[in-house]
Order: sequence, then C-alpha cells, then structure tokens
Amino acid sequence: MRTTGWVIMTFLSVAVAAYAAAVLLVPGFGPPFIADRRAIIPLAVIAHLAGGLTALALGPWQLNRWLRTRYLARHRWIGKAYVVAVMIGGLGGLALAPLAQEGFASHVGFGLLATLWLAATLLAYRSIRDGDHGRHREWMI
Repeated sequence: MRTTGWVIMTFLSVAVAAYAAAVLLVPGFGPPFIADRRAIIPLAVIAHLAGGLTALALGPWQLNRWLRTRYLARHRWIGKAYVVAVMIGGLGGLALAPLAQEGFASHVGFGLLATLWLAATLLAYRSIRDGDHGRHREWMI
C-alpha cells in the first residue's frame, strides 16, 4: 500500500476508534440512541464498540509492509488480537442489528455488514492457517 494512502487510512481508522472509545467510556457521550440501546442490550453495545474500536486501531498496522516484514511474530500476534476483536465486535453488531434505526432496510444492512465482517475475517484466518498468503491478503483487504 502506498505510504500516503496508508497514512490517510490509519488516521481515519484511529480517529473512528477514538470516537468509539469515547462513546464507550465517557458517560452521556455520543448520539442519544446509543443510551437507549445500552439500556436494552448493554453487552451487545459494549461488545460492538470495544471489538470494533480494537479492530480499527489494530487493522492499519497489519497492512504496513515495512512493519509486517520486519516484525513477523508481532504481526501474527496482532492478527490474532484482530480476529478476536472482530469476533466480539461482529457478534455485538449482529445482536444490535434488529434494533438498528430507520426500519427493515437498516436491520438487514447492519446485520449483513456484521455477517460479512465476520466471514471475511474468518476466511482470511483460515487462508493463513492453510499457508495461502495471497488469499489471506485478499480477504484482509
């Protein structure tokens, strides 16, 4: 990935992760519907925010070729943490999908997004476990 694109992606990803962390940790911060969801299914909200912000914070570093080639063991450990974060965040997203705002289309869209996030991550993990580096990279991107 070109340096400029990676820097922009990393900045945006970390910014969204920081916002999610604020919603998760600062009482009253964030849109009002989050407080409503937190009252109904708090574990799903916490799982989605915590898993999502962790995946967003870790993901860009996994795509940095310089870091990946020099610190392969670290790349593997961060990758495992990323997979766990996606599983937590994706399952939280699936639990929240039936409560998405704006009706049926948003329920389906939010649920489908969570499902695809989980599936792509699991397929990427399976690809690397099978030794298929090319397929692993494709699924991660």
